[in-house]
Amino acid sequence: MNPSVSPSSSVEHRISLRDVHFSYRVGFELTVKDAVFDFLRIRRARATREIHALRGITLEVEPGTRLGLIGRNGAGKSTLLRVIAGIYPPQAGEVHVSGHPACLFSTGGGFDNDSTGWENIVTRSLLLGASPAQIEARTPWIAEFSELGEFLDLPVRTYSSGMRTRLAFAISTAYETDLLLIDEVMGAGDEGFRAKAKRRFLELTEQASTLVFCSHGLNVVADVCERTVWVKDGKVRLDGPSEQVIRAYRAWCKGEAPVAPAEEDESWGESAVE
Repeated sequence: MNPSVSPSSSVEHRISLRDVHFSYRVGFELTVKDAVFDFLRIRRARATREIHALRGITLEVEPGTRLGLIGRNGAGKSTLLRVIAGIYPPQAGEVHVSGHPACLFSTGGGFDNDSTGWENIVTRSLLLGASPAQIEARTPWIAEFSELGEFLDLPVRTYSSGMRTRLAFAISTAYETDLLLIDEVMGAGDEGFRAKAKRRFLELTEQASTLVFCSHGLNVVADVCERTVWVKDGKVRLDGPSEQVIRAYRAWCKGEAPVAPAEEDESWGESAVE
């Protein structure tokens, strides 16, 4: 099957993935042993490793769904979000996304470090698909929410990671969207900002936007998402109501109970989610 990524407004589901695979290669750092072999002119091929991040992911998300993604580091959650966003094209499988996704994946990504906060508000808003009129109307809200004050006059390279988090979150959540993808952002920043970000996140869910939220904060996922997918080793391990999936994941993390993969337990599969 040839890989396919297509935004579409005619499909029944907001997000549809069919047998999606994604992999990439990484090289190993030069070690002291490698350096010795090089010095002795004993040539060795540099080792590379292929990371199969997604292994046949099939997933359907209907409009209005609040979907959580959980799993340990390296499970494939963030890669899955970026495939949905169209940032990573799959090597195999089909991806169909209805609507224009607004993405909040990292605290510092996407900023022009030499531009001011004000200038980055404009450029990032344009990348989100906002019109000049919308940007002008929402800029005061972004400035107020970020609480950066006079720092907006300074280049972003002078910002701390927490300040970048505030600005990135404010911009990405300033505009109405039919699809919002968030990767762990509410775990960043100080306690006051996390509470503020959570309130804004809940406001977006009440507007019936489709949300896909990747996080290690299981309590937050349970609060804002009615459905959760547990990703393990690049595969959908479980898919179902958040309370049940999170309970099973916590038990597995503690080694309390083995859980069958989703494809072997229909009660956790797509048929369990209406």
